[in-house]
Amino acid sequence: MTSGSDVKTSHEISARQLMEIHCIQTIILTMGEKGSQWFTANPDQYIGSPETSLDIADTVGAGDAYVAMSVAGILKNMQIEEIIPLAGEFASHVCSIQGA
Repeated sequence: MTSGSDVKTSHEISARQLMEIHCIQTIILTMGEKGSQWFTANPDQYIGSPETSLDIADTVGAGDAYVAMSVAGILKNMQIEEIIPLAGEFASHVCSIQGA
């Protein structure tokens, strides 16, 4: 997991623009096996998860699983750093099930 960076990616630039235009507090970008990125209202805070290697049977439902676990973590007042690995693991598990 990474946090903070002086180099802004095109993803971060786009996320920050959307956040400013639409008054959004948090944007979560999922990128499949390339991990995920969370952007918060704090411009100095960027949290990303590492790439993973998966045995993928089916990706249907992976995004829904990630969002469900993220929302559950937020509702339980968990820290983003705690939520990201749980959400990623749950989405990975869903990818391992054919026809999920």
